[in-house]
Amino acid sequence: MGIYRSPKQLDGPLRTRSAPDLTIVSGLPWSGLPIRLRLLIDEHGTVVEVQILQSSEAAEVVERVRQMFLATGFTPGLEQGRPVPSYKDIEITVGNLP
Repeated sequence: MGIYRSPKQLDGPLRTRSAPDLTIVSGLPWSGLPIRLRLLIDEHGTVVEVQILQSSEAAEVVERVRQMFLATGFTPGLEQGRPVPSYKDIEITVGNLP
C-alpha cells in the first residue's frame, strides 16, 4: 500500500465511475445522523478500504454502507498527470446518499 494523496495534492477532484448501488442500503433503520467516511482509492480507481470516521448508526448499517462504497468505482487521482493512490472524505445521511 502506498501513500494516499489528499484531494489538495491532486490535479482535480475524484469522480465516481459507477453509481453507488443504493439497493445495498435500502430498507435499513437509519437514525438520520450523518456518517463520515474516508475512501482509500488506489491508482486504478478501486476503493480498497472504507474507514468510518464518525457514525451513530447500527453496525449493520455501517457495514452495508462500507460494502456499497467498496463496490463503487472512481476515476483515479492524478498528481502531475500520473495516476496515484488518493483518498476522498465524504459525509452522507439518509437524505443525501450519493
